[in-house]
Amino acid sequence: MTSEQFRIRNYETGPDGAVPLHTLCDYFQEAAGLDALKLAFGAGDLVSGATWVLARMQLAPLAKVTAGSMLTVHTWHSFSDKLFSRREFYITNEKNETVLKGSSWWVLIDIKTRRIVRVAQKLLDLNPATPEFVLDEHNPKAPDFTGAEPLATLPILVRDEDIDTNAHVNNTHFTAWAIESAPREIATTRTLKQLVITFKGECHAKDRLTMFVHTSPPVSAGAQTGVALWHLLVRENDGKECARVHTRWE
Repeated sequence: MTSEQFRIRNYETGPDGAVPLHTLCDYFQEAAGLDALKLAFGAGDLVSGATWVLARMQLAPLAKVTAGSMLTVHTWHSFSDKLFSRREFYITNEKNETVLKGSSWWVLIDIKTRRIVRVAQKLLDLNPATPEFVLDEHNPKAPDFTGAEPLATLPILVRDEDIDTNAHVNNTHFTAWAIESAPREIATTRTLKQLVITFKGECHAKDRLTMFVHTSPPVSAGAQTGVALWHLLVRENDGKECARVHTRWE
């Protein structure tokens, strides 16, 4: 496990004084890279021409975080099979209260061919006898929205600053776009309780995208009833779906 501290700066907060979810995901991504280095599976340790990319992520926000707060990201490799490596994380504040929990699934790809590369045996050998997961896996299946009128849409032009070292949009930006696409009457009166994102294709600088938002049947979480949304990110020039996000609000 790696535990890395981050202090929230004023410029990282939004109008409500809280740090947005995608910034917390940036912290997780940084800590994940450091932990991968400790395991000798960082970017410089991989076979030539390979890199890690995020395939899916599940997030459970628990509390707001404001400027000046000192946060600690705790992350570890929990399990790998031949194609996917699962990584857990949770973030705590100065009072050791957990403000965010998350699980993520990563794949190795060949940078030139963009095809998946099998996980090395030495990483499989690191699998613990009893994996520790912070969240039960939740992978909802979206209905067919063909021909359905969206609840909302959000046009997006990919900027150069959205691009990371793998020459595509960094995964945390997809999270920000999904939350921004939620109708204001939901985003301003309810609290985000869960976000599950599946990455289906790469986006590059100057791509024009549209996020289509659809309602999902009401969901129940114990005694709580929430509003669920599907956010489908589609590239305009070829109609390809680049990401699919499920959010739940209470």
